[in-house]
Amino acid sequence: MSESRSLLMEPTAPGLPTRRLTGAQFFTEGVMEAACERYRSGHMHEQLQLQDVCATLSSLTAPQPLPLQGNVAVFNRLGFEGRAAQAAEAARAYGQALVYSTDDLLFADEMARQTTYHRNFRQSESDVSAYDGTDFWQRCQRLVENQRGMLMFCDCAVVTTEYLAERVREMGKPAYVIRNAMSREMAALSQKVRRTRDLAGGRIALGYLSGSATHSYDFAEIAPVLASLMRKHWNVYLIVVGPMHLPDCLEEFGPRVRRHPYVDWRALPGLIGDLDINLAPLDMLVPFTHAKSEIKWMEAGAVGVPTVASATSGFREAVRHGETGLLVNTPQEWGKALEDLVTQPELRARLGEAARREVFAHYTADARSREALDVFAEIAECYAASPAGQAPPVIPAPPEPGTAQRAAWRVRRAAALTARNWRRLADPRFWSRVLSRWERGERDA
Repeated sequence: MSESRSLLMEPTAPGLPTRRLTGAQFFTEGVMEAACERYRSGHMHEQLQLQDVCATLSSLTAPQPLPLQGNVAVFNRLGFEGRAAQAAEAARAYGQALVYSTDDLLFADEMARQTTYHRNFRQSESDVSAYDGTDFWQRCQRLVENQRGMLMFCDCAVVTTEYLAERVREMGKPAYVIRNAMSREMAALSQKVRRTRDLAGGRIALGYLSGSATHSYDFAEIAPVLASLMRKHWNVYLIVVGPMHLPDCLEEFGPRVRRHPYVDWRALPGLIGDLDINLAPLDMLVPFTHAKSEIKWMEAGAVGVPTVASATSGFREAVRHGETGLLVNTPQEWGKALEDLVTQPELRARLGEAARREVFAHYTADARSREALDVFAEIAECYAASPAGQAPPVIPAPPEPGTAQRAAWRVRRAAALTARNWRRLADPRFWSRVLSRWERGERDA
């Protein structure tokens, strides 16, 4: 059998033999509202349950002890440290097959370099809640080392793209591909959102929904193209979602550029449904971005909105250019693709509908559940050992954080906020934006 799996398969009725798979336990950080936790733990958990597999979600931040369950343990984006390392060692001793799961290139050295570069692109936009008072580069290096440590300790990996699978194999580990897919609830919410607005006239809304502030660099790559398009077409508007820096070249468009905060994932289909064109730019020269999956195309396609995306490995694996979306490599190609979509409403409708059909045929929990079963059943058969009648061990509850730890966290966070504010004050572009907004306010008055 090939070490890699593709998940574009037809659904199969549940209840078929599962070989030696007795259950799968997904260890998480307990933040199930985060996309990486939902897709890689919650959604795969649901897919296995649809095939009558006993699957459980175990939060390592939970205050109570955690008993081991089943014969496959999945560690989603967890480094080999703290309670995660304790759980992995207990699972190995008990005979569970150990699976490292990730949707990003977290275990490679270039991850630390690229994340630091993108973070420094707009330091003032970084998330200060995670600031620990040490150098950001050192923290990224430590994260990579811990992620690589978990990968090497586990028996195999389950990842989202063929590109990621190849990178895992370079580390000497078997890799299986289970692409991201919607949950049943997400699919139901998306089905309720159907485009009713007249595609032939009126405002045309382009949207960029960032995953984090580190994508400011990716967005800046296409900002000049967007500015040129908006100067040419008065009815083109831009919606930017998330804590991103807005490039200076877009400041001139005033209310035609709208900022929108993050929304709960349940409200995301409705927000995307208000768009005419979904934007998914990524830095083509960076290995880290080639590991990204087609999740932005999938979420937009679920509500019939066409996507223009950078032709990275992840998007090329899933999107058929000119049929279910548009894939581009250069600023010139971005310009042509957007011009075509803005001026051809029938093209927008055709690409959006084709993407919607593709998503609901292959990217739902029901469509992917049998393949998830096959992957985890094979992992259990290859790597799980018999516990020989021993009782499942229990991972002890974590120690309660004391007053000293809470006080130290408050000091670190205060230092982070102070540093961020000083960086803003020292940035001449900050004052330029303040002056520009003040002048616009004076004119409006």
